[in-house]
Amino acid sequence: MLSSSSPAQEMTLAQTVGILAPALDIDVWCQDGVGQKTKTIEANDWEKLSPIKLLQRLAPAYPETDLLQYTESFYNVSENNGTIVGRIGIDSPSISSFGYELGVLAHKGISMSKLDNMCGILLSSNNVDLARSLAKPICSAEALTTWAQTVHENIKHSSPWMTSKLLSLGVSAEHLPIIMLASKYITAEEFKAYLRRDGTEEIVLVWSENLKCPASISKADFDSQFKLSDDAFVLGSFTERQDFGWGEWVSSQLPETPESPRNIISAINQCFQQTWSNVKWTKEMRNVGKVVDEDINVECSVARKA
Repeated sequence: MLSSSSPAQEMTLAQTVGILAPALDIDVWCQDGVGQKTKTIEANDWEKLSPIKLLQRLAPAYPETDLLQYTESFYNVSENNGTIVGRIGIDSPSISSFGYELGVLAHKGISMSKLDNMCGILLSSNNVDLARSLAKPICSAEALTTWAQTVHENIKHSSPWMTSKLLSLGVSAEHLPIIMLASKYITAEEFKAYLRRDGTEEIVLVWSENLKCPASISKADFDSQFKLSDDAFVLGSFTERQDFGWGEWVSSQLPETPESPRNIISAINQCFQQTWSNVKWTKEMRNVGKVVDEDINVECSVARKA
């Protein structure tokens, strides 16, 4: 059984055509050797193929069981007039080789370049470089944000990994998980409610990368017995804005403003701005948890109500 870790395999002519030209507006027939001629692509069928069939066209190297996980967030990207300008999901594997790339930008039906952290097809402009890396989506910012909002409303996600992508595409931070408290991710709305509580004068934020096992404790004990303090907020690694390989196109189409944060750090700062009139930040060593009876002290960012 082929899996996502399998080496490259020989592709049929039909599979190769599907990879290179997945969204053509003409019928394409292929014949491998002396075999029977078959219709490989029907004009504009990319708009109506099932998500699994479309992903199989883009990446025939994967078995169907490997592809099912990428169909959960698969929805159309449509303009106000109903024109479909993409069919994508907000996840993809990390393998990048012929027959394995699940997401592409396509111009006039031809694959232009890969989509980072997405699967499916998004219509694009033509490439302007020989390396085929500078194509950009042709969809409007409104169509992309509407798609991202649909993803948010219809899939189950509970981590900043997904939040960083949805924020980048224009979804409001209000109901997105942005930070961890007491080992549970909370939304911007919940974080602001915490800041408004009577007696809340400071917030301790610790980066997850700083939660390291001290030399005095075995890693096995740390991994199994570390208990985070109930009042320590943890920030993960997915805090920067995602550009999906499109460079400045995303920020030009969906610019960040004080009212519309586009990454998790900006969303957290907005929470403070909307609840505390002034905030003073310091870097301090703080106790953020225990392993049995030993305190775990790490450098934290401390916000105080000024």
